[in-house]
Amino acid sequence: MLQQQVRIEEEQQLLSELIFKTRAALKDSNHTARVLVKMYLDAADMLESVMTTYHDYEKMHRLPQAAPLLEDIRIIIQHLSDEWVEIGVAIKTGQRSLPGTALQPAIARARSRFDALRAGATESDTIDLLVSIGRILENVEDLRRKTKSMHFQTTYDKKIRITPVLNPEAEYVPVHKSIQPSIFINNLNLQSGIFRHATRVALALLVGYIIAVGFNLGHGNWILLTILVIMKPAYSLTKKRNRDRLVGTLIGLFIGAGILYTIHHQQVLLILMILLMLGSFVFIKTNYFWAVIMLTPELMILFSFVYPDSTETVLRDRLLDTVIGSFIAAIFSIWVLPAWEQKNVRSSMETLLRRSRTYYELVTAGFSRVLDEQALRKNRRLLLVALANVSDTFTRMLSEPRQYQTGIEFIHRFVVLNYSITSHITTLLYLKKQQQHTVALPNVQPVIDHTLVHFDAAIQCISRKEVLPVSFQTISLNTAEIQRMVQARQEEIRNGQLETPLKNELIAVKSVTDQFQYTQGLVVTLAKLCKNNLETLSQAENNS
Repeated sequence: MLQQQVRIEEEQQLLSELIFKTRAALKDSNHTARVLVKMYLDAADMLESVMTTYHDYEKMHRLPQAAPLLEDIRIIIQHLSDEWVEIGVAIKTGQRSLPGTALQPAIARARSRFDALRAGATESDTIDLLVSIGRILENVEDLRRKTKSMHFQTTYDKKIRITPVLNPEAEYVPVHKSIQPSIFINNLNLQSGIFRHATRVALALLVGYIIAVGFNLGHGNWILLTILVIMKPAYSLTKKRNRDRLVGTLIGLFIGAGILYTIHHQQVLLILMILLMLGSFVFIKTNYFWAVIMLTPELMILFSFVYPDSTETVLRDRLLDTVIGSFIAAIFSIWVLPAWEQKNVRSSMETLLRRSRTYYELVTAGFSRVLDEQALRKNRRLLLVALANVSDTFTRMLSEPRQYQTGIEFIHRFVVLNYSITSHITTLLYLKKQQQHTVALPNVQPVIDHTLVHFDAAIQCISRKEVLPVSFQTISLNTAEIQRMVQARQEEIRNGQLETPLKNELIAVKSVTDQFQYTQGLVVTLAKLCKNNLETLSQAENNS
């Protein structure tokens, strides 16, 4: 799941570049361009809905009567996924997509099963779980409506309402630093990751050049090219590229040799070379492994045209030069000014905590005043970027040598907790937006303040500052009024009164207060985790 979140963020980053950076879609009055902008924004809102959570899911699974209903919800989610794939294909091909016929009946079946389960519920614990399950059903129904709207948007019909977006560029476009001489000068030191990588690559290329010239290798430029395309700032990326280059070249050589020794028609070889060239161009940015597999036989066919009698020499040189270049890249990435993720993970974690705190503060402020939609959108994006960065750092650490994985268990728990916290904060925002009128909540301000204090404690632990004295314990809301509402609702159910104003009020109040409590508990756990593992991070930085 962590890797999928990182991938989603990368795709969003790329899409925002395409849509907003050139500003063509916003400046042009073309209706199609504006519909694409609306699709992008709607997809971002759908991601927010997907991230909402209403557990405790473990308790739901312990309720035997809920098992068929949870299975229905799983089927609904699968249908939604299929619909989104159809929409994506329609956008890519420029054709209209049509809503599937299976989603609506599945939701109706789940709703019917839920109503039957609710009618027989009398215990307060069961009612609490049904409130959460009801919220899940409302969420998937909301996703169905948004999905149906996106199906209609693929028609690019003139009737589609384009809601104005307040300064969307400021919300979604990544800010790029301008190139200045001072930036170059400030990076001329060994503390700069850019300078270390540039130095590492330059020295590796120098060694590769000396070997190529000293041993008079036939195609020494392939050594330099291999080093250049393999070496990346992060060790894990270099390791993956190295493996792709070596294995891809080996497979490509077998394919190329098979083609050259079995096919002798020049026209057929030319067609195959063109097809392999096109394939390598297609995959060079998205899948380097397949690009290398296609590039290698393409080069062999090309050299067979230029030097018909040197096929075996080209094959041997290609393999030898690739192995030498890969070996040099591997040695330099480990031993020459290496860049281990644990050295910079602390700053990424601190950034994530600060983004989470700001987002939580903005969302909770919305329960006492009007929501600042633009600030929420901007900070939500910053939070997701920070979350993806830490997740990506953790994933890359898993590929590094074991001695440079100090604190990996702590970082894993940190990432998982932050995903859960983000989901619950997003759920709070979703519940606030769903409220048709102001709901009389218990006094939640003490819980909000307590949560913010523990956010601060976690930040201070990560930033190596003196930690404020905090309890690392949760505090409880005054739930006497909620319990009274639950008892009154039980009485209504016993009397056969299923749809009442009290039901709607109980769902609204209970859902919001539960999310405040869940978020508080997770943040307290996070602060405690950071405090207990403070030495682990310091040790990791010393090792790097």
